[in-house]
Amino acid sequence: MHSYDAEYREIVENERFVTTYTMQMDDTLTSVSVATLEFEAIDGGTRMTMTEQGTYLIDGLIAPKSRLEGTEGLFDQLGAELARAD
Repeated sequence: MHSYDAEYREIVENERFVTTYTMQMDDTLTSVSVATLEFEAIDGGTRMTMTEQGTYLIDGLIAPKSRLEGTEGLFDQLGAELARAD
């Protein structure tokens, strides 16, 4: 079983939010992260910038590259949904 437990640490409307989260596999803590999403109005739209610092606790189990690919996939899906909503 995989679990994801997150907590919002700061929310500044129209600017940013900061979250911390942990990931576990069964009873084993596999990673701890701090992520910041910043929002900036540009050219009639919004630029979102994500910065994440992660600590990976099990060598070889979760590589930063696979985490990046997963996050990019989620943002691609978000972009497609937002485009469809327009």
